[in-house]
Amino acid sequence: QKECMRQFYRLLGSVEVLGNPAGLMRNLNHGMKAFSHGLTGLRHGDRQSFKDGAKTLVKHGAHGVSNTISKVSSSFSRGFASVSLDEDFLREREENKDHKGRPQDMRVGFNKGASSFSKSAFSGITGLFKKPLEGYQAG
Repeated sequence: QKECMRQFYRLLGSVEVLGNPAGLMRNLNHGMKAFSHGLTGLRHGDRQSFKDGAKTLVKHGAHGVSNTISKVSSSFSRGFASVSLDEDFLREREENKDHKGRPQDMRVGFNKGASSFSKSAFSGITGLFKKPLEGYQAG
């Protein structure tokens, strides 16, 4: 029974709707261990060890947090899209999915994300006014 509960919590911790909290904790744990190792090195006069540990903490912490935010927002996006009942929107959403993998660098990824966000926000705001009007005109 104890093993069953452990497996249940492991499964719950990896649920994407929650942002994969187990993955977040793994990233933070790895960063904290490296930082702790760096502090130990600093006590012994090893400044490079401290720099490396701090860099690893920031890198893994940022990755864990951004990955969690990405998974949660993706889950909400899929949920809202499915309840929209707008076939045109759903078709366009499928067509716009990009399966090319990771961007070449951070700048390209940021630009792509900002562009996608602005298009989505514009579509959402205009849809608040456009769809009710279309429904009224359709009768």
